[in-house]
This record gives sequence, C-alpha cells and structure tokens, in this order.
Amino acid sequence: MGSKINSLKLKEWRSNSANFATINPDQKFLRPKIENGTSGSKLVKNIFTIIFIGISLFMFYNIFKSLNIAHQKNLILEQAKEEVTQLRIENVKLVMESTSVGTEDYVIREARNRLNYSKEGEIRVVIPENVIASIRAKYENIPDESNALSGNLKDNLMIWQDFVINGI
Repeated sequence: MGSKINSLKLKEWRSNSANFATINPDQKFLRPKIENGTSGSKLVKNIFTIIFIGISLFMFYNIFKSLNIAHQKNLILEQAKEEVTQLRIENVKLVMESTSVGTEDYVIREARNRLNYSKEGEIRVVIPENVIASIRAKYENIPDESNALSGNLKDNLMIWQDFVINGI
C-alpha cells in the first residue's frame, strides 16, 4: 500500500509540475511556464496598448494646439505688417507736408482755411454744409454738356421735334 501512496503522490506531483518549467542545474528555483496567450500577458499587452494610445492622443492634442497658436500668431503678424505699411505711408505724407509747412503759400492757405482770414479787399463767404448738400442733391441729375450728344438717337430726335413744333 505504501507504494501505491508513493505512486499517487508522484502522479500528483507530475500533474502539478506540468505548470512549471523544466529544472536546469543552474536554476535555484522553479518558474511558472508562460504560455502564449495566457490572461496575464494579454492584460500587460492591453495596459501597454492603452498607455500608448493615451500618450499618442496627448501628443496629437499638443501638436494641434501648437499649430493653432502658430496660426493665430501668423494672423497677428500679417495685421502688424499691414499696420506698419499704413504707418509708413502716413509717415511719408507727413514728411512731404512738413517740407511744405515752412513756405509762405502754406501759411497763407492755412490762415484762410483754419482761421478764416482774408486779404485786404476780399470778402469771405461761408456756406453751411447742409446748404451745399441740398444744392448738390438738387442739381445732381442735370446731365453734363459732354454727355448731351452721347444719348440715344431717338431721344435726340424727339427733343428736336419738340423744339421745332413747340418752339422755345
């Protein structure tokens, strides 16, 4: 009976040892076998995959954010260039005006326009802007003499016919 118990223990030990690697003389302990596709290795792969995806998403977010900031800075730069161009044009105008400021013609013109001065014997007439606007609107539809001949031929014939029949 003792041999049966020993053989049962040996079989039990062999069935339990199937989960362990073979023993090498250099090894001091038994390692569990790692089989492809075990749940432990899948879990580690899944964790690494999730971490990799998270890092990738974080990097893409930062790249997108950096591109957006660069685009906004580019727009600000374009606006600044445009403003500098306008200021340069204004500066050239002011320089041109400053050269003419010292002349006698400029002093006379400014005295007439800003200070309402006039020369001796001249009469200064000031017409309000609302009167000028109403006169402009009233006479805006009067055709130019230069455009009188450029009208339609039938219109011109009708005008002459009316003149001949009715007179002045």
